[in-house]
Amino acid sequence: GAIAALGTTGLAYWPAAIAVLLAPGADRHQQSFPGCTLVPSAETMVLEARSYWVLRSWTWPFAFVSLVLTGLILGAKELGLWGVALIAAQATLGVIWFVGPKVGFPLDLTLLGWAYFLSTVVFVGSLSLCVMCNRNLVRQYGLRLCPRRPALGGSSLVQAAGASVRRANDVGRDAIKHGLIAMVLDLCVQLCITVGIYAAGELGLPELYQISAMQAAMPTYGTSWAMGVSYAIRIVGAGLVGGQQYFAFGMFVHSMTACGLAFAVLTVVTVIPWRRALAFGYGSQACEFASHTDCLPIYAGMFGDGDSTFNTLQASFNVFAPAAGSYSLFMITKAGLYACFDFAFMAWWAVASLFLVFLPGILVASQVYKTAAALYVAMYLPMLFLAIVFYIKLLVNLRRMNAGLPGPWKERERALTAPTGPAFGPRGQTWSNVGVSQPQRDYSSMQPDGSTALLTTELSSAGI
Repeated sequence: GAIAALGTTGLAYWPAAIAVLLAPGADRHQQSFPGCTLVPSAETMVLEARSYWVLRSWTWPFAFVSLVLTGLILGAKELGLWGVALIAAQATLGVIWFVGPKVGFPLDLTLLGWAYFLSTVVFVGSLSLCVMCNRNLVRQYGLRLCPRRPALGGSSLVQAAGASVRRANDVGRDAIKHGLIAMVLDLCVQLCITVGIYAAGELGLPELYQISAMQAAMPTYGTSWAMGVSYAIRIVGAGLVGGQQYFAFGMFVHSMTACGLAFAVLTVVTVIPWRRALAFGYGSQACEFASHTDCLPIYAGMFGDGDSTFNTLQASFNVFAPAAGSYSLFMITKAGLYACFDFAFMAWWAVASLFLVFLPGILVASQVYKTAAALYVAMYLPMLFLAIVFYIKLLVNLRRMNAGLPGPWKERERALTAPTGPAFGPRGQTWSNVGVSQPQRDYSSMQPDGSTALLTTELSSAGI
């Protein structure tokens, strides 16, 4: 996170690069509407948005740490702690944004950047305090800055200690590898959206406004609906797969997918009949262009000239609803494959969708149709494609699970199988000394405490 933030901070003070990133097509927009003084120059946009860019960049280190802590807390089923931290972060965001102007701070992008930055810091701090103050969580998972090593009584115990350390290192390397593979999927999806936005900027200012308005509506009608379902699949589904309750996992995934389909239908039902109202609501900032004669073409490009609604925001909202539904289904099916540890499959198909679906789509949209609606379809068509592919793969995985056939979930089980030989019990004893025979170990009888931090790392991962 810090490396990425340093890189983007450097770009913020590279004039040529930051002008392209923050003001796509700005020079062309001014040339297209030379008499409209409401169209800002690239320099003006950079001055107004640079501080926001830098502040959002430096939220990344804290945001990445919060993902680690969130995984720990949700994996431990401490949902209340996560909820408290989330409420504290959202309260910080709201207080800064709504109270800041009342105490003298201007309501601009800089204030918004500070609101996001401080809310992320509060979220990480709240999560850390929740973990440190939860003695049971600290004791169960050996969460100490300086773990105490158990007393070693012989060469066999020394070898067991080394095996536990190597085990922890293997789990860490495995997590990093899977994290990098999963990042490929997220990067491909984000690249589709980013390229679509920049393509809209090259088409014209009305198209850029239309894409921005629909993106502003996406959390309300798309991602936020599916977020809770995807979290449930990752938490509950991963537990079912880890416990080899494959039939229950299949029923759970099917029910959650049905919820996703219901959300997609509900999005269509709640958007299409009121698309004109939504268009004027989310595009209200563009109404300012109607106040100047030289800016009227921009307003007409957004909402039409009264004779035609072709390539207007009202028309573009017709494709918004299917796009939001596709994104919701994509998030849900992706969470299902996360529970199956099928990261490599998702990464390969994400790259394939980038070249086989998105690239032809964005070329046709930008060179043939040249409308905001066509660009939006091209941006979210890979999500629909991946949702279908991921659901088919889920069905295949479920059949293989129930048939006892190998798969990524089996490889993970083998990777987490405990090594044979003596291991540490409470207060440095071996498990053979506390009534557990070797090599068959009854992990349910273990009560690790702070003195068994090395073994606790292994047991915590196996418990997941």
